[in-house]
Amino acid sequence: MKFNNNLKKELNKIHIWDFPENMYVKLPKDYRDSFFRLAFMEFETTTNLQKVLKEKNLATNIIRWRTGKDHRKDQLINLDALLFIKSYVIKRRNKILNVYNDFRIKTDFSLKRIIKTKNLIFLTKEIRHVLGGNNALSKFLDINTNTLNHYINNDKIKTIPSNLVLSLLKIIEKKIINFTFSFKEIENKVLAYKSYHGKEIIPESKNKRKLPIKINPEFESIVYHLMGDGHVAEIGSSEYTQLNKISKDNFLKKLFNVFGYFDFSKKGYDNGRVYISKIIIKVICSYYGLLSYEFQWDKSLLPKRCINRNNSFKLAGLLAFIVDEAYIGKSVITIYSSNKHLLLQIRKIVLDLDLSCSKISLKKGVGTTKDSFRFNILKEGVKKLLIKTKELEKIYPTCNLAQKEEKVLRIVK
Repeated sequence: MKFNNNLKKELNKIHIWDFPENMYVKLPKDYRDSFFRLAFMEFETTTNLQKVLKEKNLATNIIRWRTGKDHRKDQLINLDALLFIKSYVIKRRNKILNVYNDFRIKTDFSLKRIIKTKNLIFLTKEIRHVLGGNNALSKFLDINTNTLNHYINNDKIKTIPSNLVLSLLKIIEKKIINFTFSFKEIENKVLAYKSYHGKEIIPESKNKRKLPIKINPEFESIVYHLMGDGHVAEIGSSEYTQLNKISKDNFLKKLFNVFGYFDFSKKGYDNGRVYISKIIIKVICSYYGLLSYEFQWDKSLLPKRCINRNNSFKLAGLLAFIVDEAYIGKSVITIYSSNKHLLLQIRKIVLDLDLSCSKISLKKGVGTTKDSFRFNILKEGVKKLLIKTKELEKIYPTCNLAQKEEKVLRIVK
């Protein structure tokens, strides 16, 4: 069973502009500083910008976003506000670019001194604002602040040394023109992302960029894990419970591979719990149209998106469910759940994968034990399952049978 061609058709991505509301991102200092100073210039004052943001019911902590600090703590930028401001920043950047291009075309840089035109004064003042004042621009140009003021404000001075003008243009290129401030550029610049009061995720793992988030079988298998041994909280931490080291390592790798790296509780991990960053849950719920209570054992159902996927996605999900909710017997794999409707969906996936299986049967609860339901993947189905698993594992190494593979091999042999 070959997955590669089908995967190309089904793969999708979640970009930062698809994120749920009230998310936060970290941007590099120079990029962040240029972005917000251009925004302040376009709105003329920070008060004007804050007023517009307030009218749009967006966060207004623009000074802290520019500095990247809230007292001594890092201050991430509200993503909704950032994406709203973006168009105004581009407008200002393009205005500067047009003047810059016009000035370069009309200027003879072979001369020792350049005529102080309106365009040159405009460009000087714009970059001065972006850098944060005369002192900063003087430092970049390596001249005295008073000399810079003299060049800009003294009407009697008609020309400026060409080497100084060229240095000025290089700063404009570096600090403004080299940036497009497009959606894609902003996404590529993101150093970390998180939800409100959540843990930061660094969108990299094993030197691979994890933004945009790829919708692939590995991503989808996480949903099955959450409906198996997961706990999704509306408020507070969500978690995946798994005592077996191979399985919990595998689950953690899936999170890193899909979303990027985040600090996790070592103590919780040692006690069999992988605590999940809040933004991961929010992204998953938003993508599948799920609410937190829909992961509860008696309410959980696979979203329609999972049911309509191609077989590579279904296999990855089935493997996750087997790892969490199956018993490996001498000749069959028994999959069980107290949620009959969910189990019916899992059995349908087994049939879609052309794996022979039994019908669902009831096991009555005793005492405080709930009724449960189960069905078996029969021996011939187990053999097929292992072959398909090995093929998928070549592409997605975490989509496997984890600690249960050894017992599955015994059935096959």
